Amino acid sequence: MKRLILIPILAVLFLAYNTHFKKTRGFCVAKVKSNQHRPDPKYDMHFPGFDAKAALSQPYYYLSSGASMYVFASEDQRYVLKLFKQRHMRPFSIYEKLIGYPFIPCKQRSLANRLQFRKRAFDSCLIAYSKFRDQTGLLYMHLNPTSHLGTHLHLVDHKGTHLKLNADKEEYYIQRKGQGIIDSICQWQSEGKRDTIRQALKSIVELIIDRCEREIGDFDNCSKNFAFIDGKAIEIDIGEFWNDPGVKGREHIIAHIITATFDLRNYLAKHYPELCDDLDEILREYGAI
Repeated sequence: MKRLILIPILAVLFLAYNTHFKKTRGFCVAKVKSNQHRPDPKYDMHFPGFDAKAALSQPYYYLSSGASMYVFASEDQRYVLKLFKQRHMRPFSIYEKLIGYPFIPCKQRSLANRLQFRKRAFDSCLIAYSKFRDQTGLLYMHLNPTSHLGTHLHLVDHKGTHLKLNADKEEYYIQRKGQGIIDSICQWQSEGKRDTIRQALKSIVELIIDRCEREIGDFDNCSKNFAFIDGKAIEIDIGEFWNDPGVKGREHIIAHIITATFDLRNYLAKHYPELCDDLDEILREYGAI
């Protein structure tokens, strides 16, 4: 009798899990709602001078989806709010525990991979916080549960639906909102601001050098993972940093400059050859061409 009762319960759990988490396309609350891992004190970060509660007092509108984050822009267009995709780092669900996943070797390995992914992502955030905060536009980071905010994340999804999450419980961070590299260049070019573009391109190279000199490893290309604020480059993707003293060497710095600017150079060569010449001149100045 107990077995007969258990079967439909498991079926309902399985259906709910697949409907609301695995099978839902696009953004949904279940995909960012924290799994409430055990807090780690090393991820307690402090941002004096930034009023997170005030910044969160407005709606944030769905902007984009990355490999591991959902991105929302504040109503006043000053900030971006990034929430982690929890499927990449979730523990076993109740349903998975009930059907014995913790005792299946391949499922154990999958869990270990997810937890390792979470550690790498959070450690990367810690590097940005401790060594590269201004250069990433990082204003606030919330990786452990708290109780001091006492407010909600007011999200508006891609369908216009208003959603609320407890700001003290979720895992997210806030950055200054910049304008994409390509969009900025296209705008400045249409306005005839070639000198502005030259200075902005130079700031990209200087940012890469600064990152290497701070012993931060990263393989991101600048065209998709950098942005401009007031004509100066910042790195908006902080999810793949690692500590690497070896990148301080000149050869490594040059290699990082070439790799990071490769896609941008190809774009400029195709659409704005004269700007590609400007970039080449900058790269030549730093010995990267």
